[in-house]
Amino acid sequence: MSADDQDSVPASERAFFEQISGTCEAPWEIGRAQPVIARLAAEGVFDGKSVLDVGCCIGDNSIHIAKHAKGSSMTGCDLVERALGVARSKAAEAGLEVEFVQQDLLLPPQGALQGRQFDVVLDSAVYHVWRSSKDREAYVRTLRQLLKPGGRIVMLVFSDKQPGEEGPMRIAKGDIHGSYGPPTWTVESIEDSTYETVPSKYGGSAQAYLAFISKIK
Repeated sequence: MSADDQDSVPASERAFFEQISGTCEAPWEIGRAQPVIARLAAEGVFDGKSVLDVGCCIGDNSIHIAKHAKGSSMTGCDLVERALGVARSKAAEAGLEVEFVQQDLLLPPQGALQGRQFDVVLDSAVYHVWRSSKDREAYVRTLRQLLKPGGRIVMLVFSDKQPGEEGPMRIAKGDIHGSYGPPTWTVESIEDSTYETVPSKYGGSAQAYLAFISKIK
């Protein structure tokens, strides 16, 4: 499917992210890796893997994995160039080799990501951004192209256990199974988790699901 056959990130959502991402004031820009991602890195989940952090924003998860995952290679992508600039500066300051590239995740891989595939795709708070089934389908198609056969998605999303309606969509386990089903995908597990935010949002922490999804083909 060509880029002409798909829609890019909707204008309203693009405007929102371009306004706030990379300011270090967005709700998700906590200045460190998500604790659950740091735990997975310590457990060796990313060791020896090529990892793509989609929607990496200012790069905190990417940089933590690059620093702590043995033998890994780390790439981050995001829609907003300002956020990528912050991420590149952080990686350089830490003395780490992390590649940060721009990508609209509703379009096929472009630029530096075209034709490439990774062992692991990290989705930390991206899937729950897409409010329409059409956008979710386009997003999953993009991830399929970016992931090697036998590769794995590690996904952290707001769950339907988080009260209220402010912010991103609340995701049910059925949503994940619906997007990532046979014959292409196997949902390995979905477990309760938390997603940390800046203290002024959701009391600093939201209820989340941590999902592991493998690509069959």
